[in-house]
Amino acid sequence: MESFKRILIKLLRRETRKRPPTRKGPGEVAEAVRTLIVPAEPIQIATRDPSWRIIESYYVYKPFVKVVIADTPEGPMYFVEEYGLTPEDKEVLEKLTDILIEEIKPPTRPEDIKDLRGYVFREAERIADKYREKLGLVGARRIKLLYYIERNLLGYGPIDPFMKDPNIEDISCNGVNIPIYVWHKKYESIPTNVTFIDEDYLNEFVMKLAHMAGKHISVAFPILDAMLPERHRLAATFGREVSVKGPTFTIRKFRERPFSVIE
Repeated sequence: MESFKRILIKLLRRETRKRPPTRKGPGEVAEAVRTLIVPAEPIQIATRDPSWRIIESYYVYKPFVKVVIADTPEGPMYFVEEYGLTPEDKEVLEKLTDILIEEIKPPTRPEDIKDLRGYVFREAERIADKYREKLGLVGARRIKLLYYIERNLLGYGPIDPFMKDPNIEDISCNGVNIPIYVWHKKYESIPTNVTFIDEDYLNEFVMKLAHMAGKHISVAFPILDAMLPERHRLAATFGREVSVKGPTFTIRKFRERPFSVIE
């Protein structure tokens, strides 16, 4: 039978398949969860110059993630303004993630197996409550760190804001130290303030996307075309076997509503 890792990945997709669950031990569940977590992020988030005119702003995940479209000297730019983490917050988040990996148990109830995303998040809440005093998980910090657990474990990590924005149709990363570009319904192709600055990390992230699609990408198989959860299309390359600029990926988001004649 399939490993719990692969079943977990499939169950984390919105298109849940009706398949008898495989019961595995806590260690194997922890390893499955580990494959969906990307290490501490070497991501550069450019700050917005206050003198630049704000064209538009809106929340994509209130109150955690706000998008600001600003008029820069080079033209419109997409700024992600996310709840920030202090150095102490980052340390606590790392500890909380490690504890979750060690203590999470395989789901046994049918409703938990059916809603594995919800189950993992409830486990994170339980562990946050259990270690509330030891880790100082109270008030705003608890809420903020649970957001990052959800973002990194069940979402798309540093590109999760783009995935949550219904105005974004395409997301493109063309290599290391190159700003991510998005195709916005109103502003078309514009740069963002998010940049991958470490090649190893970007390779890890591309592998995570491949795992989410139930596929594999590596030096031996450096080109991938696959379907992500929610039927998003993924095209990715690994290492420098294909692109001299390093790993790349493009995500074309699935539209629930088809294009109209006017669009």
